[in-house]
Amino acid sequence: MDRDTSKAGTGDPRFYVVGGAVQPERDCYISRSADAELLRLLADGEYCYVLAQRQMGKSSLVAATAARLRALEVGVAVVDLTQASAEDPTENAGRWYYSIAYRICRDLRLRADLQTWWAERGGLTNLQRLREFFQEIVLDGTERPVTVFFDRVEATLEAPLALDLFACVRACYDARATNPEFARLTFALFSAAAPRELVRSLQGSPFEIAESVALNDFTPQEMAGLMGGLGTPPDYAEEINARVWSWTRGHPYLSQKVFRGLARRADAELTPDAVDELVRTQFLTSQALHDEPHLAAIAAEILRDTPTRTARLNLYGRISKGIRVRAEPRSAAEQELVVAGLVVVAPNGELRVRNEIYA
Repeated sequence: MDRDTSKAGTGDPRFYVVGGAVQPERDCYISRSADAELLRLLADGEYCYVLAQRQMGKSSLVAATAARLRALEVGVAVVDLTQASAEDPTENAGRWYYSIAYRICRDLRLRADLQTWWAERGGLTNLQRLREFFQEIVLDGTERPVTVFFDRVEATLEAPLALDLFACVRACYDARATNPEFARLTFALFSAAAPRELVRSLQGSPFEIAESVALNDFTPQEMAGLMGGLGTPPDYAEEINARVWSWTRGHPYLSQKVFRGLARRADAELTPDAVDELVRTQFLTSQALHDEPHLAAIAAEILRDTPTRTARLNLYGRISKGIRVRAEPRSAAEQELVVAGLVVVAPNGELRVRNEIYA
């Protein structure tokens, strides 16, 4: 019998981006409800924060929203706090804060002698100096609205002095009451850590007044946009997409990686069974928890030696066995599993494993 070549893979693996930020102009960039909500809030001058696990597309969302704001004539600066400075802020806080100010000046293309300005204010605290930077350099240096994105905020977890950064962001919001110019300045914070992990108290922090924007996994309809790299006939695409989603539940990293693997099967038939085989090979082998970077990171997170380790593992054991567990937001073990991305709160208020690959 002749082979059914209509179902053979003719894909392009280069269509996909796995393990890094997806540029907004790429065809594999999938817009979600968070895209529209974040753009609307920031354009209206609202402070925002996005809390989502690693490899959920936060940096991709930053890049896409920044591009759309620039098209609206908004000045945009993006600061990745993992790259702000090689200096440890606990050792050289002034240099750490200067590196942040430098990146903001660079992105906004402000003509200012920042080095001299910064040195002349060496007698101020870091909080005072950064607050004056936003007024005298940023707002006085432009007439446009300005949005500053702080990405990978979890990098400040081990840096107590970085709390001044959050205090400064909140101070800029409070300054709107006495100085209308500060209404032109807006911030968006992106983190893989929960607000309560980042600040000592939510009261008086930017998280108290900022709008939370949920960055959810792809819906089946959204994930269908990833079919573009497979070259699969439309009458067969729905089955492939449904089978991938049954495994990944729309997790961005897992979905991009499965689709890329399918695109590489140029000499194979793309069937639902082929999806199962690929998932088993990529994620379900005995070595996957060591060899697959994403799974290894999650395993390391839930196995961390902390006071809640036993409770965390026991709770996950119950959930993974299908035991009905109601969500309890005050549970530290539950919050650690949710922040790690391993479990989610289902619509019925119960905890479930996030997707079938994790299960």
